[in-house]
Amino acid sequence: MTDEQSVAPHDGYGFGPRHVDFHPSKPWMYVSMERENQLQMFDMKAGRLAPQPSFVKTTLSKPAEVHPQQIVGPIYIA
Repeated sequence: MTDEQSVAPHDGYGFGPRHVDFHPSKPWMYVSMERENQLQMFDMKAGRLAPQPSFVKTTLSKPAEVHPQQIVGPIYIA
């Protein structure tokens, strides 16, 4: 294995990926962001990831009411 690419939006500040999964038929990578309580989707072109997510969605039902025990976990795309 070699380090082909590094993705760290905003120079990695606040970037806390927990788990990744790939769409079975689309060129998309999904990332669960533990610190941000988000699901982010990155486009892939020619085997390379976009430097910024093309889609971001909170995993909290009430984003303004964050509690320390609330963190996003692993994901699985079927």
